[in-house]
Amino acid sequence: MKITIFSPYSFVKQWRLTDLYLAECLKNKENNIIFLECEGYQKFCVAMLCANLHWKSDEEKKLDICNDCRSFTKFTKNHTDAIHLSLDSFLKAEDEQKISSLLDKDVIDIKYQKNNIRIGKACLYSLMIEHQLTTSKEVKEKLNNEFRQEVKTGLRTVFAAERFFVKHKPDILILRNGLYATVS
Repeated sequence: MKITIFSPYSFVKQWRLTDLYLAECLKNKENNIIFLECEGYQKFCVAMLCANLHWKSDEEKKLDICNDCRSFTKFTKNHTDAIHLSLDSFLKAEDEQKISSLLDKDVIDIKYQKNNIRIGKACLYSLMIEHQLTTSKEVKEKLNNEFRQEVKTGLRTVFAAERFFVKHKPDILILRNGLYATVS
């Protein structure tokens, strides 16, 4: 069976180590494992939040976190015989153009969907949780620029993931994020 583990964050090493243990267990059962990782396309991510950074934080500090994350990703590649692919490599120039055209508008269409994935709503929900807000109006008033960044990251992930799925056709996808839970 072909199993993909989407676990883009290696900054929190305990999260990554549990991914490696999971992959090893699955590999021992004769499964083919693909790790789908990030090489920096997100620009601002959960790893940076864990380091107490904000999307407006100094670019050099964000890059330091990104480099630490990539460094541990490289370390883990040497400790498993799973296939490691970067989601970044599936993002194409035409995707970036489409994303830019969606974000160029004064108001982002919160109902925008791609393959039944409500990207705007998911990003809105994420920011409401992060900032402990109770209405979408508060996000629009206080966090419009941050919301745009969140949507851009969400769109980039969905566009790149779609290309990955078309090419690799995994039987099972395991989503890992130590902040929330494991979903398969």
